[in-house]
Amino acid sequence: MGSAVAGAVWRWLVYGDWLAQAVLCVAVGLLLRDLLAAWYRLGHEQTAQCFAPISILKPVHGLEPAADRAFRSWCGLDYPGEWELIFVCEDEEQPLYGLMAALAGEFPRRVRLVLSGPNLDAGVNGKSHNLAAAARVARHGLLLISDSDTLADAQVLRRFTALLDERTGAVSATPRVVLAEGLPARLEQLLVNHLLAPFEFALARLRGAHGLWGTLLLVRRRCVASAGGFTTLGRVLCEDVALERAVRRQGWRCAVVRRPVDVMAAPLGWRELLRHWHRWLVGLRRMKPREYGCMALILLGWLPPFAALCSLCSRPPATNQRLIALALFAAAAVASPLITAAAGIGNRDSAVAAPLLPLAFAVLFAAYLWSMISPTVVWRGRRLRVGSGGRIETDSASADAVPGQPAVTASVAKHVRR
Repeated sequence: MGSAVAGAVWRWLVYGDWLAQAVLCVAVGLLLRDLLAAWYRLGHEQTAQCFAPISILKPVHGLEPAADRAFRSWCGLDYPGEWELIFVCEDEEQPLYGLMAALAGEFPRRVRLVLSGPNLDAGVNGKSHNLAAAARVARHGLLLISDSDTLADAQVLRRFTALLDERTGAVSATPRVVLAEGLPARLEQLLVNHLLAPFEFALARLRGAHGLWGTLLLVRRRCVASAGGFTTLGRVLCEDVALERAVRRQGWRCAVVRRPVDVMAAPLGWRELLRHWHRWLVGLRRMKPREYGCMALILLGWLPPFAALCSLCSRPPATNQRLIALALFAAAAVASPLITAAAGIGNRDSAVAAPLLPLAFAVLFAAYLWSMISPTVVWRGRRLRVGSGGRIETDSASADAVPGQPAVTASVAKHVRR
């Protein structure tokens, strides 16, 4: 009986319906990706042996959800070595300036606030402009770049320094969205937690750390200086990709910590959601064309199940095979967010929202098509044209203010609040 079943399965796999086979391949690939990702995520974490001094650079622009909770989480870290936290924004008109100033006053030994002044160079992205100002006053040789929407746990610095040996120049963490309010923000959470992060962990399991995430990134100051500083790195759309390349050119390797960094997604409208993923995909297209092509294959992976489902209306001869393949795909699709949530790559909220994944992929597909057509992105209220190699072009149309969004003010000199 067992041999007969095995023979039937073998004949189906080799000589069966091609569309059913394609659906089965997608299901197996999805399950394999999640298992590899969970394997890496749950692997043994190294323990820090030395605690080098660290300067945490936190560029801030605009509003962030639960900003008090997020910012305050970085003020009480458990780290035996020296560390400092430097908030940086353009001017006192920024909506979170008061909160940052209050934290600098509450924790004067650890926290400082820097005003970077207006970004008058249209060829430098706003985040790098702020990072350059913070780096100029940073006291230590290790720089931890922390996006303003990240949440810290007390041990975060220990985990990063544990991976920083004599051959490693940079260490980063993949994001995990833990707070998302509204449907567009929920779709953002799904795409990060159940698409990007699992692939990053699976690739790390197969070939080691390859890319760097700018969400939370520890880098040696000399690596940044050898690359020309943050201002030079910021002349491309994705400064984290430029930094990764510079680190590797200098002979260093990169590492990824096994625990993700928690991120709080800002409330988004549909336009902001599309613009965000369009900007990311344009950067990927210009700076990592192979990964951009792989993203197309990931999106196309949804076509066989969709085609098989639609074909059932005509009741083809291979209906039974396609039904079985679709059932297996459905099982893998249901198990995927559960596996990633159980492994700590995603979380319970994103697993519960998993039925929205087809809609999230539809948004990503629309952003992908847009990225193929238009290299002009919107970031921090400016419209930027992205040229070859991800470079921000500085023609007259490259830095136009976007109607309805605040432009950067241009009247405040930079200073340091101690």
